[in-house]
Amino acid sequence: MRRPVVEQTNSLSVFWLRKHKYLPSPGNMVRTVSGGIRWMSSFDSESSIGFRITVGNENNIVLSYVFTDPFTSKKEDINERVSLTFTRCHFGGKRYWFICPLNREERYCGRRVGVLYSVNKYFGCRWCANVAYSAQHKGGKNRWPSVSITKVEEAERRIGRLFYRGKPTRKYLRFRRLEARLKLGMNTLLSSIERPPKFDL
Repeated sequence: MRRPVVEQTNSLSVFWLRKHKYLPSPGNMVRTVSGGIRWMSSFDSESSIGFRITVGNENNIVLSYVFTDPFTSKKEDINERVSLTFTRCHFGGKRYWFICPLNREERYCGRRVGVLYSVNKYFGCRWCANVAYSAQHKGGKNRWPSVSITKVEEAERRIGRLFYRGKPTRKYLRFRRLEARLKLGMNTLLSSIERPPKFDL
């Protein structure tokens, strides 16, 4: 059975939150930021959620939205809390991640991911949502350049030194190539997302 396509699924990305300055720098000071995001489908229908991000002693994001049952049209107010974590980058700074809050096959997922996707009435990782990139359906040479975050991090960890005799080392060049492919893939994914005005929850 053909899996749903990522590009046609509502999603929320750590990269999008950071780009639009919703994510403050990790630290001891407690800070709360509110905002929202909306999506336009190919049928000109609109859906949206609000979110509240808290960083400090507890790092989490609360997603607030109304879920409409596709069979009964019954509406339900949802407030989904998703934990945030962060890792230290090789060249300094920190990178945020979502912790998938869902259960699949009777066990807690808990995966560290950069993007959450709409899974029925909740949001979760790509594995829990069982979605695939459109390029995966094409395969071979038709795939747009993409690479996993884990692979980029592994390449970054393997770097011993950046330059040798004034020239970039092979490991550093490999990391930069993989990083560029990752950014291209994420930009392709984010290009369909429209940023709405901020609003307080």
